[in-house]
Formats: sequence, C-alpha cells, structure tokens
Amino acid sequence: MPKEYRSGVIAVPRTQAGEILLLPVQPEDVNGKDKHECVAVGRNEEPAGAYEKIRPEQRGFISGAIKKPADWQNGIQQVFSSALIREAKSELGLTISPEAISPEPLVLGHIEQRRSGGEVSFLVFLLEVTIFSEQLEFLAERAREIRQQLGLPAEKAESLVRLLPSEAAAYLQENGKLLRPAAREALTRYAAAQNLSL
Repeated sequence: MPKEYRSGVIAVPRTQAGEILLLPVQPEDVNGKDKHECVAVGRNEEPAGAYEKIRPEQRGFISGAIKKPADWQNGIQQVFSSALIREAKSELGLTISPEAISPEPLVLGHIEQRRSGGEVSFLVFLLEVTIFSEQLEFLAERAREIRQQLGLPAEKAESLVRLLPSEAAAYLQENGKLLRPAAREALTRYAAAQNLSL
C-alpha cells in the first residue's frame, strides 16, 4: 500500500516576531533528506528573509516533518490551539478547528494532495485578528460569488473556504493582488508541481 504524502503551502504565525512563517512542504525527500524550507514574510509586502532551513525554535506550531497524515494533523491542531487563535475564537464566537478558517495577516492559498486517493483541494486561510471579521466577510462573499458562477453550493461564512482545483484559478484571478509576492510565488510554484494551472 503506497504511503500517503501531502504537499503544499501553509502559513503559521511567528507571534514573537510579528511575522508569518510561509512553509512550503515538499512531497519528496530531496537528496535523501527531508527538506522543509520556509520564508518569513514581513508586514511591508516584501519577504523579510531568504529561504532557510527551519530552525528548531521556529517549529512551535509544526510537529516535526509534516509528511504523514498524523504529523500533518498534529501540526494543524497546534496552529489552531495557539493563544492568538483562542483570542480570535473568543472574540468572534467562531468554532476554531482544522475545518475552520485560520485568522492571520494575509490571504494565502494552500494546495493539498492526497496521493493515495488522488484527491486535490485548494484551501484558503484568512489572516490577522485585527482585520479578521472584515476579511472573513470579504473572502466569504467572494467565495460565494465564485461558487455561484460555477454552479456550486455556497459555503457558510464561518466555515473553511474550500475551493476545488477548477475554482482555484478563478479565485486567484480575482484575488491574486491580495497575495503578498512571496506567498503568490510559493503558491504558484507548488501549484505547478501538482500540475495545476493557476
């Protein structure tokens, strides 16, 4: 039975530095070693640092190598149990879970692939607690519009906006300007690796 790998891009908060950790997760070992690279994205729309290996102190919300479903789920659970998320959960009255939207400071796409079943989905996370309610409303409305145009059922505003590959291109076409350059570049690169046209 083939192992299940997942690949894509996930954004997690670096709360001490007030930055976002953009983590592209590679589906394969590189030169026989797990290679997880990241780039810190500052609030000035420019990358705050070059690509670098993740240091142990940067793994606060990431459980080791995110290559097995259990590791991935553990990492997601840690993200959603952070103090920042608990604050947003309390303030907004949202149910924060792996099925919910993550409040952080930029709009980022995450492409997920399950090799064993061939399922590919496109997840959109929302960022920054201070603008969360406004951004949530905006993204939810845009998602509803896109889904309506494609003849798909509308999603509830408080649930994760899940776009199928056929919807991903439409979303980025309409909202690409909301992505910071480093996020857009990483997303496009990993989308290409999954043979998706964004």
